[in-house]
Amino acid sequence: MAIREAASAGISHQGRPDLAAGYVTGSGGTVTLDRDVARSCFYQDCDPGTAAWAVAHLGPQPLISLQQQPYAVAWRTKPSTYVVCADDQAIHPGLQRILARRCITAVEWPTGHAPFLARPDLVAGLLAGLAARADGAACAR
Repeated sequence: MAIREAASAGISHQGRPDLAAGYVTGSGGTVTLDRDVARSCFYQDCDPGTAAWAVAHLGPQPLISLQQQPYAVAWRTKPSTYVVCADDQAIHPGLQRILARRCITAVEWPTGHAPFLARPDLVAGLLAGLAARADGAACAR
């Protein structure tokens, strides 16, 4: 067992929603998510209007996309930042912290799965800071 798998084996999912219980399989090898499960797992910290808008825009996804191995992994060769969403109900924050160790920079926010909808101010601030750092690095060359 890999070190990462051993670390994630100790993560308890007790008391957390079961995202997979909301999978609805469709024709042609697609899967979508029950709207109530999507709301509680993805958008629980969004205002009701934003959550309703987001849920309405969810559509079928090819199931194969959840099963494939990537042919390239950018974080291995590119500077990367990981945002750990401490209140995420879809991806356990403990697992996110393990994955964040791979990145150059990690930040942790008190948000759910969709901070770009619930807290766009945090996302904009992070992107502005990364852009300023990148611009400063380019100017230093």
